Amino acid sequence: MLLREVAAALFPARFDYAGYVPPVAPQQELAEILAPLGALNIWDTIHFKRLEAGEEHSLPRSTQSTAERPILKNLDDAEWMQFLVAHDVAYPRLPMAV
Repeated sequence: MLLREVAAALFPARFDYAGYVPPVAPQQELAEILAPLGALNIWDTIHFKRLEAGEEHSLPRSTQSTAERPILKNLDDAEWMQFLVAHDVAYPRLPMAV
């Protein structure tokens, strides 16, 4: 995930993700765990949002209470701003269709 890559690049002494294991099991594993409980309806989704050129990224704002929490708790205010700028620059942007 780009969040971890940016954090490790900026602050390698604090963010070493070698051997990282996501806190949530993959869908297949969750399905196997839940299968004994009855019928399952499991799906995966991708959120895609185009932003106008120059528009602030909404992604970092939406992940601050979830995926960013383990990173933000280890940064002071100045480092957090540095992280947000670096993440915004690193995040891939697609050209707007005309």
